[in-house]
Amino acid sequence: MIKEILLGELVSRGFDSIKKIFTSNKISLVVSKDDLTESLNSHSKYIQNLTSKVSFKELRGNKNLNDTYIALDLELQAIRFKEKEQREKKLRVEKLINKTESHLIILGGPGAGKTTTVKKICQSLLYEEEIKNYSFPILINLRDLSSEQTIYGKLKDILGIQIVLKNEGVKTQTLIEDKELRIKYVNAYLDSLKAIIILDGLDEVNPLKIRSLGQEIKSLILNLRNSLVIVTSRSASYDLDIENSIEYELCNLNKSQIKKFVHKWFDKDKYAEKFLSEISKSKFYDFSLKPISLAHLCAIYERTKKFYDKPKSIYKKLVRILIEEWDEQRDIIRESNYSDFDNERKFDFLSHLAYDLTIRFDKKVYFEDDLKDSFLNINESFGLPKNQCLKVVREVEAHTGILIQSSFETFEFVHKSMQEYLAAEHIVKMPEIPTKLLHNVNISNELAITVALSSDPNAYFFKLVFDVFSKENFSSHSIIEFLSRLAYEKPDFKESLLIPYCFAKITDEFIDNDLESHEKLIKIINEFKEIHNIKISFKKFSLNISTSIENIYDYDSQESTENNADESDSLESDLLEKFNSDNLDIDDASLKEMNIKKFVNVELEDSYFKKLPESEQPYQGLFNEVKIPLNIYNKHFN
Repeated sequence: MIKEILLGELVSRGFDSIKKIFTSNKISLVVSKDDLTESLNSHSKYIQNLTSKVSFKELRGNKNLNDTYIALDLELQAIRFKEKEQREKKLRVEKLINKTESHLIILGGPGAGKTTTVKKICQSLLYEEEIKNYSFPILINLRDLSSEQTIYGKLKDILGIQIVLKNEGVKTQTLIEDKELRIKYVNAYLDSLKAIIILDGLDEVNPLKIRSLGQEIKSLILNLRNSLVIVTSRSASYDLDIENSIEYELCNLNKSQIKKFVHKWFDKDKYAEKFLSEISKSKFYDFSLKPISLAHLCAIYERTKKFYDKPKSIYKKLVRILIEEWDEQRDIIRESNYSDFDNERKFDFLSHLAYDLTIRFDKKVYFEDDLKDSFLNINESFGLPKNQCLKVVREVEAHTGILIQSSFETFEFVHKSMQEYLAAEHIVKMPEIPTKLLHNVNISNELAITVALSSDPNAYFFKLVFDVFSKENFSSHSIIEFLSRLAYEKPDFKESLLIPYCFAKITDEFIDNDLESHEKLIKIINEFKEIHNIKISFKKFSLNISTSIENIYDYDSQESTENNADESDSLESDLLEKFNSDNLDIDDASLKEMNIKKFVNVELEDSYFKKLPESEQPYQGLFNEVKIPLNIYNKHFN
């Protein structure tokens, strides 16, 4: 805590500086130096308790700040003012504070680590760690100011300063609340204390107060020389231009910082390494680039020793954290400038915008004109003025941080996988699957997530396979991408004989006849069969086609390899035995390579159709004979 001798000297100096302000002998302080010292000690204890822990709902408890804190990097100038490829030298906040000659504006998106950084600055000052040039912190959470409260009024209360006016001819005294005088003596006292005044969360205050608070912040920054002012805000919400201050933006976590954070979070290294291994292979690895997302992922994993079983649960959770839960947990209400544009409408807007940008532009980074084109296509659905695209986007960025201005002239979704998820949320609500679009744009990832989000994944999957996918609108590469993502998403498929038939149909119609494509599909189906209902479906399917093998043909010649029944039976038996073997030697591997063009001609038995549930009966007329490559057949259909 603050050393008593140092504090006494600073308060004594500040006490004298205040008295110099009072040129009239009618105005005087009614508090002693001891009173002022006690006020600062009281505020320091408040800060100590406020900043020593981190907590949020998923954590179900608290963690010590120092047990999880890692130093974050800052870049000079806000991202929105930079060119796309422009990169600045990165600085650590503690080093920046020690060397800066200007006051600091620390910007960042939701969950970038602004408040945690503030907590660490306070702890470092209280316990004399790293920060050397300043004595102690004074912290104001701007959202806690009442509608009538001002920054200077709050500072006066924290400092414990009280002045009175002596009434002539009587012994009574009147407390003075003159605003101009208060600004003078608070500035004078603060500058003598060599403190760091932290104004946290400018973006969290009522928009109607921003102008007046901005004037007070400007007064502090322009008048303090020995003390330092630090203001934090979400990037999109900060619109002040104050001399003698410099804007810095918090950077995303790098791989080294992610690893360090995770190892500090988990008590045991084995859990940390397992977490890092699993998240590095996940589709939501990019979520870990933000401290708030990484902390929530760690909290979930710490509690369950795994991520949610379904990736869609992760997407939903992290989107909800950014849109509403993080603010709700801190009792923050963000007012919209547009009627009926609450959090739910913002979610729908972001979903529609993500979809529209995806189908219009084959990229993930968008220019202003791209954004305007998509906005004009959807604004009427949300009652938004067509000439206020950038204002709407700025509000969405400030409130959610999901769509961000990533440079002076570009915009993007904060995570690629979040854009895919949001686009899928829009697709699943559409009355029809956007089949025509598949000719011009690859939305295989979005469609896979849509299947997982659907209330009936079986029906949605069957609809895609039988009614939507064709060689004209879906390539072999897109199909492999779709199936791979679908396996990753783990839809809640019900047991159905139709599912393995869909795989057989896809194999017949789309999969390139080469060893690499076959191996990819074999691996994907293996992943699907980790889902219990899929595994059972394949077993039952194989029972219905086990007697349906007619012949083994060659793709090139399209001639039967059988010269007679005995020769055919012998060849079929030999090939099946070879491909069923798990211990291929070099010759067997060569045989496998030579015979990748062999396939099994499968015709379903009549009894198969009788086992289909009523909901799947409409597909009966679409069943055709299918050809399954021999190596794939033996791995999964035999």
